[in-house]
Amino acid sequence: MTKINHWHLILLLILFISTAMTPCFSDATDVIAIGTLVDGAKAFDGKTVVIEGEVVGDVMKRGLYSWICLLDEGIAIGVWTNSAEIPSDLTAGGYGIRGDYVRVSGEFHRACPEHGGDLDIHHMDSFERTAPAMHIAYPIRKERVIVAALFCMMGLLFSLLWKRNSAKG
Repeated sequence: MTKINHWHLILLLILFISTAMTPCFSDATDVIAIGTLVDGAKAFDGKTVVIEGEVVGDVMKRGLYSWICLLDEGIAIGVWTNSAEIPSDLTAGGYGIRGDYVRVSGEFHRACPEHGGDLDIHHMDSFERTAPAMHIAYPIRKERVIVAALFCMMGLLFSLLWKRNSAKG
């Protein structure tokens, strides 16, 4: 039979305390999907949250502050922050460009009194670019070119016939 000495008890106590405390520390750094944030807006209201998404639209500067819009799985949310915190080379997505992916943390408001009751994030604590922007190539499909050429020829034919008939009459 093995004896348990005081060092074993201390190690077990440290293990128990560190396991019990882990959820307290992980809440502030867990990334929350924007859809989860929107669906559970009441539970997250006024709390600091961490979200990730693609920067879309334009960075809208309003004096010392700016809006950036983050998109994740088809749901977007605005982030209101100090303009100095936004990198000057930040690229927003649009047609032909997938914008920078970023991770931000800040205070979530489900009905912001400062911005007319909008759902948004204020007081950005951190900003991290997780993936750079990239161009998206949209290949030209051969079938579409053929269909477009046929429509052009039909239009030209109809306009020639119309001109010929109007000259006769």
